[in-house]
Amino acid sequence: MTSSTQRGFSLLAMLTWAVVIAFGALLTMKLWPVVTEYMTTKSAVQRLEATLPANTTESAIRHAFDQQKAVEYQIATVSGKDLIIDRPDGGSFKLGFAYDKEVGLFGPVYLLLKYRYGPQ
Repeated sequence: MTSSTQRGFSLLAMLTWAVVIAFGALLTMKLWPVVTEYMTTKSAVQRLEATLPANTTESAIRHAFDQQKAVEYQIATVSGKDLIIDRPDGGSFKLGFAYDKEVGLFGPVYLLLKYRYGPQ
């Protein structure tokens, strides 16, 4: 006795999965550079924050970040003048940054990413 039920994907199911996978690949390709820029900027700020001497000035911090930016080729959005510098109670410096990034997906469709790190 043989079974007459069919198994497998229909053409419509395969096309649906192809569209879902293509959209996921598009998002990944568009967002990967933006996310890696944020991660690189965050790690540069953390390294700078960890190596600051106690008697430094804000202008020296901004200059040091600009020098770090010259080494890290992925940092394009944030510069030294964009840093948020806080020194609570005269202790160590706390550094941060905030920026918005628009990523064009297709046609008039954009994705807005709001990045924040550190004191606000």
